[in-house]
Amino acid sequence: MNINNKNIALLLILLFAVYCALTIGIHWDATLHLQQGKNKLDYIYSLGQVKNEFSFSGFFPGVSYTISAFVVSLFPEKFEFESLHLITLLISLSAIYGTSKIVRILFNKKISNLVFILFILYPVYFGHMSMNPKDPITATTFVWIIYLILKYFRSVNKDKKNTYVVKIGILLAIGTGVRLIFPVIFAPVFFFLI
Repeated sequence: MNINNKNIALLLILLFAVYCALTIGIHWDATLHLQQGKNKLDYIYSLGQVKNEFSFSGFFPGVSYTISAFVVSLFPEKFEFESLHLITLLISLSAIYGTSKIVRILFNKKISNLVFILFILYPVYFGHMSMNPKDPITATTFVWIIYLILKYFRSVNKDKKNTYVVKIGILLAIGTGVRLIFPVIFAPVFFFLI
């Protein structure tokens, strides 16, 4: 397969993913999380004056939901869920790209390309890429934190290392904003590093 055929195949897969994101129905709890994000946005916009008890649910911190609600608010209300699905799709594609970058560091470019194709065509992940507002964000933050940890250990520049630590902290905050237990999933990674 030459470069043009690869690009055409990738473009067709991406177009199919966008088509699925636009035509798929809403996830069973998408309205709940979107409303939670909107409530937190109202709280932020009012500088703490508007307090909605639902906004401060301890079970769903909702940092990512608030960011998603902000981006969704930039689109017409008629396309609320389509825009939410496209945002989640972009985040999910970022996880696939990040996974291929990790594999490139650990192995080589050829294996990285193979993992990219396998991951983007994996039916379970492909099915969740656009409709699930929680799991793809968790997967994406996990993947990029692992990538930044690998870059941290490979870097000799102290300024770059500090930048990696800040980025890891931001991603940890976003991941914890989806699920409070998110940092615990790194226990095996730290065990492996020790």
